[in-house]
Amino acid sequence: MNGGASDGIAKVKILTLGESGVGKSSLLLRYKDDKFAGNFVTTLGVEYKQKQIQIENIPLTVQVWDTAGQERFKTITPNYYRSVDGALLVFDISELETFDKIEYWIQDLQKDADLTKVIMVLVGNKSDLEEKRKVDFQTAQKKAQEYQIEYIETSAKTNSNVDQVFEMIVRKVIDKKGGIEKFKAQYQEQIAQNLNLKKANTSNGASGSNKNKQNNNNGGCC
Repeated sequence: MNGGASDGIAKVKILTLGESGVGKSSLLLRYKDDKFAGNFVTTLGVEYKQKQIQIENIPLTVQVWDTAGQERFKTITPNYYRSVDGALLVFDISELETFDKIEYWIQDLQKDADLTKVIMVLVGNKSDLEEKRKVDFQTAQKKAQEYQIEYIETSAKTNSNVDQVFEMIVRKVIDKKGGIEKFKAQYQEQIAQNLNLKKANTSNGASGSNKNKQNNNNGGCC
């Protein structure tokens, strides 16, 4: 979990990784805006979106960096690996090659991030294309088990498991950082600090106002 914002909202930084065309941007668009665009334009470089959510009444900002899967942008992506909290490893269940490339993305992430500190979730997207499936559930689940991570299938088109996969990874990040109770305590402490700061500013403002009134009553400074 990255540092808390001044308004008391902590941040979780998530990356979407995977080959071009697997639907990373569509998943993010569905999650952020509850929309689906069948003719979604391929991501160039890295795109960013954020969403405000609440988990157990704790406000949270989910920051998502949507990375391009094309070869020509793979030198840019590692810059976003550092300090990442979680990574969604996305493949298309109807394209076997995208599943085979998951190994590459994990190794690429490992070059610039400490995987012991990063929550990874394997995501089989486009579950609406069941009739075109090339990667069966058991095969993908076995791959996830090799890395001791969760596997879930999603569809940005039908909105299947989209919110669930993001909530899953956010909750796992919270658990990794000490659990929700520790997170609540940090949040309450931050609220208290903000309140004390507001009180101090109010007190200083009142003192300044009283001083100005006194100067006016005395005919000013000269």
